[in-house]
Amino acid sequence: MKWRTQWGILWTFAHLPGGRRMYEWMLRRHGELAELEKSSRFHNAVEIVRAVRRHMGPLDGLSIVEFGTGWVPAAPLALACCGANVRTYDVQRLTDAPLLRRTIAELAVMSDDIAQAAESPVS
Repeated sequence: MKWRTQWGILWTFAHLPGGRRMYEWMLRRHGELAELEKSSRFHNAVEIVRAVRRHMGPLDGLSIVEFGTGWVPAAPLALACCGANVRTYDVQRLTDAPLLRRTIAELAVMSDDIAQAAESPVS
């Protein structure tokens, strides 16, 4: 989607009464959250783990702060699975228990890729 179109949609929802709830419903029904397991966020999380490992060394015990957790905390959870101490913050709590469970389940599917990116054993 072109950024201007997305901006227009977000601006509209931000200015409507109940717009946040409508936007969330749309994301869960028709957007990325409807097919979360197909999201590029998980492959991006693997690449983030790889980049952090390359530039910072072993992740075990590394302290990381992330701003803007969003709906799907794939990257901070992948880093935490590799032993990093991750603190993540957002202006609003967007993720919830069902999204968190789906995120963890998809990261479990990708555990071999995450471990390889971290250059550590899967265990």
